[in-house]
Amino acid sequence: MNGAILFLEEVEETPQEIERMLTQLRQALDFSHLAGVALGVFSKCVPKPTSPSPPAIDILKSHFATLGVPVAYGLSFGHIRDHLTIPYGTLAELDADAATLTFLETAVT
Repeated sequence: MNGAILFLEEVEETPQEIERMLTQLRQALDFSHLAGVALGVFSKCVPKPTSPSPPAIDILKSHFATLGVPVAYGLSFGHIRDHLTIPYGTLAELDADAATLTFLETAVT
């Protein structure tokens, strides 16, 4: 994870389930050396009417806001209609202010 950009997205999970998954992920992995966090669209991730909770975006902020690295939300990858294919292992730059991801090398030669 040293110098890596972490990509996460989810569909139809409640904020409580996202909280649980992120807690387990942070216990299993060292996030302190990440270069950034790229978050996709967390589509239909709403609380159940019988179990209110904070919105999913608040859960995400609570886990990533203090890392001191760029964090961008709403990027076009994952389980959405118009999505990008993310190459694994290529150099990339995440600009959280512009919410852009730029690949700095080709994925296939």
